[in-house]
Amino acid sequence: MKSQNIHKVSILLGSILFVLVFNSFGQTASPCPTDNLNNYPGTWKHFSGYSAPGHLKAEPGSYDKTAADANLQKLLDLAKKAYPKPMGGNANFTKHLDFSNVYDYLPFGHKLYIGHPGFVCTVGDKVTETFETGVYLGFHINNYGPFVFPVNAPEVPGTEQLIGVIDESDIFYGINGKRVFLIHENFVSSNGWMDHYTEKIYQDEIPRQQWYIIRRENTPLFSYVTRKEYLTQFREEIKTYTDIYMRHVADEYKKYPESYRQTYDGLDDYRKRVQNAIRLVDDYLLNKSEDELGKPLSELIHFEVLLYSEDTDLKFREDRFHLAFFNEEYLDKKLPLHIPQFIIVELSAPAHDKSGSDAWKYNFRNKMMEGLDFKAIHDMLVK
Repeated sequence: MKSQNIHKVSILLGSILFVLVFNSFGQTASPCPTDNLNNYPGTWKHFSGYSAPGHLKAEPGSYDKTAADANLQKLLDLAKKAYPKPMGGNANFTKHLDFSNVYDYLPFGHKLYIGHPGFVCTVGDKVTETFETGVYLGFHINNYGPFVFPVNAPEVPGTEQLIGVIDESDIFYGINGKRVFLIHENFVSSNGWMDHYTEKIYQDEIPRQQWYIIRRENTPLFSYVTRKEYLTQFREEIKTYTDIYMRHVADEYKKYPESYRQTYDGLDDYRKRVQNAIRLVDDYLLNKSEDELGKPLSELIHFEVLLYSEDTDLKFREDRFHLAFFNEEYLDKKLPLHIPQFIIVELSAPAHDKSGSDAWKYNFRNKMMEGLDFKAIHDMLVK
């Protein structure tokens, strides 16, 4: 009996030893210490549960969370298909199903965020992942907020009055009652249903940040503000700005004559400068070609800079910055919020190191750019 028990214990110990040995060979051995973990395998991980800010609420019944989750799962599956086995770091994903935003004028949306922290060696030659690396992939459904920024309305110095706001309770600028946004990225190309933008690049650099706007075919999401549209309104804004400023100076002079005497005495010169500014605008509107007037606007003209400029012609900045309108006719506001009407894909990864210790960032970018099925994403949109 005793010998049988010893035999059973021997078998048990042998089994445990086999399992331990098997597991030790089944796992990837730590390559540490090293500064290059590009070939160390990572995995796809659900980073956190559904994220939704409690203080922002969409109207009950305006969306179906189950259907929205299915949208995000499709996008996640497409990302996994593009890069099934991440190397040099994990791919951590979070679903956002809040259907809400800070500003009422933005469309409601939901999104999938995929962060890609890289691996590093720690004390004891252990492999662990870093945290924020700037490498990520985001899918934004029905929300253009991450791509554009509202433009603040200019304020008359010394007052709290704003010029060009859509309504008095607003702080953002508009033209002809339409809100103006800033696109600070560089347009690359369009195939009719997908617009590609990147950060500003120089010579042969590979961009770190990129955006793909996936929309209905032949229906742009944004249109650029033209110089003619802006200057036609700006001409009247000069007058409004001037009236407010001169009344402010006159009122302050009555209260504080010594402090405001020099400013008040300079109002005659100020009036002349205002008339010259209006003349510059009129000359541009009357004498420039339609092609010139139709060029996109890069930024608002600063009132005071224009008034005290010695230039004899209006000059506009020409680079990646463009002011734009959102196409209000694009959205069908009768549709439930979970139905994709447009999707913005945001990809961020420093891509200059192709073979060094940070090549895992470059690899993530390339796998997603080359492997993502953008046509399948486009097919998710309501037709």
